[in-house]
Formats: sequence, structure tokens, C-alpha cells
Amino acid sequence: APLLGELPKDLWAFDADFKISLPSVQRHLWSSCQKLDTQKLLVNGNQCWIRMFRNWLRSDGKLFPTRHTHFNAELARFLTEVPLSEAGNPNEGHMWFNDRGELAATFFSYQVGLSYTTTSSSVALKQQALWDERIEILNEEGPIDAGKAWHTSKLWVQAEAEQAIVSSTMLTLAVSTGS
Repeated sequence: APLLGELPKDLWAFDADFKISLPSVQRHLWSSCQKLDTQKLLVNGNQCWIRMFRNWLRSDGKLFPTRHTHFNAELARFLTEVPLSEAGNPNEGHMWFNDRGELAATFFSYQVGLSYTTTSSSVALKQQALWDERIEILNEEGPIDAGKAWHTSKLWVQAEAEQAIVSSTMLTLAVSTGS
């Protein structure tokens, strides 16, 4: 974003490849929730609305994944009947809809067993690398219509910033001492 002047109109956009109404994409997102919920990634909780959606459909005697032509109506009904996640947060808060009222983007939340205040940057960056690897595999395994997943954490940002500051400080010291 520019420091001065107006922001460009096309600063960001929804991923046009993301087509969650397709059964293969619904199946991939559900599978991703299962695959990321691991000890290796230190996951101790998550909020994956697609898992609740699957259970809700099945409890109503319907198939998961739902058919492409039924997805938007079923999702709207799910959000009305099951407005809150297991953690008490609005399910709709994990979703963005386009101008046509279709799901255009979504996210899942994972609670990871690392402290923001006490985890060293080296430990955090090792954990970030594990997440990078796992997300890359999920993206490779997924159908093209799933778009590309990515992950973020304020812990990763803090660790990268800390590493950059230490590296810069060491370089400055090396230059100032004539090394």
C-alpha cells in the first residue's frame, strides 16, 4: 500500500479458483481439518466449521459432501440452524461472501500449544517451518478448485521480527568493530 495517496481499487481480491460448492473441495477442506489436527503441529484445539457442517448434514440424513447445486442453500440453512461453533463463536465469522451471496473465502482457526510471551524465536520458527511444510502438502494434494491455503500467526510475525532485529544488530556490530 502506498504511504501517500489513495489505495488502488484492486489491492486484494478473492481467489477465483476457490469453488467450495464442488464436492471435491468440500471433501478436501474437511480432510485438511483432520490432517492439521496433529501433535506434531502442537494443535490443542481448532474451529473447523466444515466438520460441523458435515455432521449437521449427516444428522439430517443428507450426504456430505453436498451436491454442487445444493451447497449454497444447505450452507445458508446450516448458518441459521447452527450459528455458533463449538467454542461459541459465530460460524459465519469464519466466512466471506461475494455479491451473489456465495461463499468466496473461509478460514479455520487452530490453537497451538506455544506461548506468545515465552516461546523463543528459534522454537517458533521451527514450528512455523512444520506448518509451512504441512500446508504445502495440503495444497499439492488438493483439487485446483480449492485454491491455495496459507497460514499465519502473530507468533510467527514476532519470531521473524526478532530474528531480523538480532541479525541486523549483529551486522551493525560487525561493521562498527571493523570485522
